[in-house]
Amino acid sequence: AKLGDMQADHEPTVTYEGDNNVLVQQTSNWVLRQWHEALKGRNEGSPLGSLSFLSDAELILQKKFRCTNPEDLLTLDFIREAYEWLITWLTSQMAHKFAMAKDTGLDNFAARTKAQVYAASHLSRAYGEFIILKYSILRIKKMLPTGTPYKSLSAVLEKCLLLYSLSCIEKHLPSFYQGGYCTGPEMVEFVRENILKLCAQLKPEAVSIVDAIAPPDHLLNSVLGMSDGK
Repeated sequence: AKLGDMQADHEPTVTYEGDNNVLVQQTSNWVLRQWHEALKGRNEGSPLGSLSFLSDAELILQKKFRCTNPEDLLTLDFIREAYEWLITWLTSQMAHKFAMAKDTGLDNFAARTKAQVYAASHLSRAYGEFIILKYSILRIKKMLPTGTPYKSLSAVLEKCLLLYSLSCIEKHLPSFYQGGYCTGPEMVEFVRENILKLCAQLKPEAVSIVDAIAPPDHLLNSVLGMSDGK
C-alpha cells in the first residue's frame, strides 16, 4: 500500500511555519494575549470569536461537574462547556506560571519557555481540540439540515464527534481534577463508560465510515478492495 508515501507527502505540510513545538508556542502565546485583554475588559475577540468566552472567565471557573448519569455527558453542550472550563483554567494556570517566572528575573522568552511543557503545550492541545469540535458541529448542521432523510447520517456523525471529544477529555482528566471541576470518581467512570458505549454503537457503522473517508484504492495502491469487494 501507499500509506508510507502518503504520510511522507503530508507531514511537511503541517510544519511550514516551524516545527510542532514552535506552533504550540505560537498558539499558547496568542491565547495568553486574549486572556490579558479579557482581564482588562478589552477582549474584542478574534475574527472567528473562538475565545469570546474568556470574558466570562470568573463565572466559568466556578462551574462544577454535576452530571448524575452517564447519559448526561452524551450531549455536545456538555462537551462544549467542559472545554470552555478547561481552556479557561489552563490559560489562568499558564498566566500564573508565566508571571512567577517573570518575578524571578527571567525575560519574556525565557519565562514562556519555562511554562512550555506542562502549561503551554496542554493549553494549545486543548484549544486545537475545541476548534475541531466547534467547526465540526457547525459543518454537520450546515451540510445536514434537520430533516428525516438526514437523521441517521447526522446521528452517526454526532456519535463520531462525541467519541473523539470524550477520548480527548479522558486525556485531560488530571486537569479537571486539579482545577477542582470535579472531585469524586463519577466523571472518570462516566467518560470511560460512554467511550465504550459509543464504540459499541458505532461498530455496525464501522465499515461504512471507513469507506466514506478512506482514499480510493488507486491512491492507496492497495491489494485490498472496499467492503463491496470492488
